[in-house]
Amino acid sequence: MTQLQMTEQQLNRALTEIQGYSVRKTGEHPDRYRMVNPNGQEFGIFQLTEGLVWNEYAFPYCSDPSASLEVQAKAIEVDADEYVGNLNSVMCEDMSNDAYWTNEDIAILLQATPRQRSEAAYLTIKDQP
Repeated sequence: MTQLQMTEQQLNRALTEIQGYSVRKTGEHPDRYRMVNPNGQEFGIFQLTEGLVWNEYAFPYCSDPSASLEVQAKAIEVDADEYVGNLNSVMCEDMSNDAYWTNEDIAILLQATPRQRSEAAYLTIKDQP
């Protein structure tokens, strides 16, 4: 069984960063921070600290089913086999040792929580360029 020793907030931030988002000081208010999308555009409310921006704007992959499906799609795009293996490991399921998984095995994986999908996605895409 693989379990990440990260809080939901830490995992959400890590996955948001992997997706190309960042936080930086702004030109308008040099003592404030804002979220920056992968295209370099600032958005959101100015905050006093970088941490406050991450708390407010990191995507809720661990708690929002829709967001977790988005990061799951990214992980499948990167390496579907590795993602499924990571999901199996995160869920601590003892799947069939046959050459293929049964429908029951697959049905178990389909019941993954947003947190489990997020952990498996992080394990799959964390080292991607």
